[in-house]
Amino acid sequence: MNLLDFQRLSIENGELDESEIDSYCGKNILLNFVKTELGLRSKFNNVAVFPRADVTMSEGTWICTLEKSKDFYRATPVRKMDASFFMELKRSQKDEIIAALWNDYKEELMPELKEKYLESVQDDIEKAVAESTESLNRTIEELREEKAELEKIIEANRVIMENTSSVQEAPKEPLEVQKEMILSSSIVVKRVSPDMISSPFFTSHKYFVHVSHDLKTLVIQPHDYGTVICINNILLLSGLGNISSFTEETELQSEYIPEKGLVVHL
Repeated sequence: MNLLDFQRLSIENGELDESEIDSYCGKNILLNFVKTELGLRSKFNNVAVFPRADVTMSEGTWICTLEKSKDFYRATPVRKMDASFFMELKRSQKDEIIAALWNDYKEELMPELKEKYLESVQDDIEKAVAESTESLNRTIEELREEKAELEKIIEANRVIMENTSSVQEAPKEPLEVQKEMILSSSIVVKRVSPDMISSPFFTSHKYFVHVSHDLKTLVIQPHDYGTVICINNILLLSGLGNISSFTEETELQSEYIPEKGLVVHL
């Protein structure tokens, strides 16, 4: 895209007319003006360039025409090359400018582009790596929790299988014995492992076990549709170790409340 194309675009935008274009003299060139003690100044072929006294210009890059005046040039502005000018261009015109700059000044642009965007690219890479690492760590932690839960289930199943295969079911104690045990308050409940409690009182096949809101007591009731299995007077309470720590076998304080059932204090 040459300067004639720039001028034609200015005419289309109503910023110039053909009479103004025809009045220009000298060469149309692209110059960058900076503010100095002497006012705006640029250079062309190592010769100083100043704006004409009767024109208004600002710092930046301008398309302008030059007139030689002794040992310097006087510049007449045509159009400032700012962001608004570039945004007004058609896509094809922008592509042409970009292609021309890349083809003619690739060696000069590459170091500047690398320096300008390397830090941004590195930040994007580090952010992507951090997000991927965080997601992977979450997945690993979830798998560890699932593994721990499966190991508890496997261990509970192993205990069930061992007790089922090696010990015949003990006959239930007569109802009179259970009533006597309850009335005499001689119920003994022991914590024998992180997830198991035992008591001679546990003689049914299945139980409902409810945990209090403060996680400090268990309410235990025999029921045919209970979710807790009893084998050899032992209840398998999966997850008990998570709500109450276990160090060694110990007897737990317990009491029988007729309207509730057996209440065991952890």
